[in-house]
Amino acid sequence: MVISVALLGFGAAGTVLSLTKKIFIERAEIILPGLMTLSGLAMALSVSIAQAESIRFDSYLLFANYSHLWKIIATYLLFLIPFFLGALAIE
Repeated sequence: MVISVALLGFGAAGTVLSLTKKIFIERAEIILPGLMTLSGLAMALSVSIAQAESIRFDSYLLFANYSHLWKIIATYLLFLIPFFLGALAIE
């Protein structure tokens, strides 16, 4: 799960960078410190948010109770954010 989330985050960031390359190059001095700060905050917050009862999923119950399907999707999207922001900051 970690490897797939990391690759998805880096791939999505690469797509965004290729589409908005000129904007990032022109405003790199302003954007990069903000992205680094947001990436660090997202790392800390995503771990604490993932432990909340409303989003925590049980892999054993995933196949028995389909309500856990949206929880695993939410977890994937939650952990995608730090990798996405970190990859944008690497430029």
